[in-house]
Amino acid sequence: MTLLQLKIIAVLAMVIDHVGLLFFPSLFWLRWIGRLAFPLFAWTIANGYHYTHSTSRYALRLLAFAIFSQVPFLFFYHEINGAYPYLLNIFFTLAYGLGVIMLYEKTYHASRFGWIFTALAIVGAGILPLEYGLYGVISIFLFHLKFGNKRDMYIVQILWIVFALYIKSVGDGLFFGLVTHVLYAVNMTQLFSLIALPLIYMYTNTPGYTKYKWWFYGFYPVHLMFFVSIARLL
Repeated sequence: MTLLQLKIIAVLAMVIDHVGLLFFPSLFWLRWIGRLAFPLFAWTIANGYHYTHSTSRYALRLLAFAIFSQVPFLFFYHEINGAYPYLLNIFFTLAYGLGVIMLYEKTYHASRFGWIFTALAIVGAGILPLEYGLYGVISIFLFHLKFGNKRDMYIVQILWIVFALYIKSVGDGLFFGLVTHVLYAVNMTQLFSLIALPLIYMYTNTPGYTKYKWWFYGFYPVHLMFFVSIARLL
């Protein structure tokens, strides 16, 4: 399976998830399919770090589309519950995760305190209003740590999801709701995201057709505004 094919699957899963979220909230299976999207996108960040010609330009590209996508993102969620969420879109999460990877690689081998810097940066994901928050950033970082070792990648991602579910379940009534707030994106439906791992396992280390790679960036805000337009017409 090529990188292009994995991206197409991720985009389709995202679209299905958003269709379920906005138009068919009672059809839970649409949201279950949608759980495949984030781990695939998270893995592409780790993959992109290893193969991009310039990580700084890669990060700036993600940030640029994050800023461009924020207004459509807010409009989309306003259509769902009639309010604008205090939340940053997924591109900010992906950019932040890439930033953590870059910080780790820059400081870990240069200083014995590198892990501390990385840990502080990861904790910051629990403070900022990022979509998928701390859970998402750690997932991206774990994909990087085990990049190239598919067996260990499976293990750490499964353990992370199970651990996050456990911590949230026991921490719901503790720490004044802090655990629930930080791990807000974690629930039992997130277990369906594990289905993405066999797809990643089938990756053949080939990019596929790359002529329209920028399409994947632009599709996110465009499809959000398209769905907003359809919802308002209905």
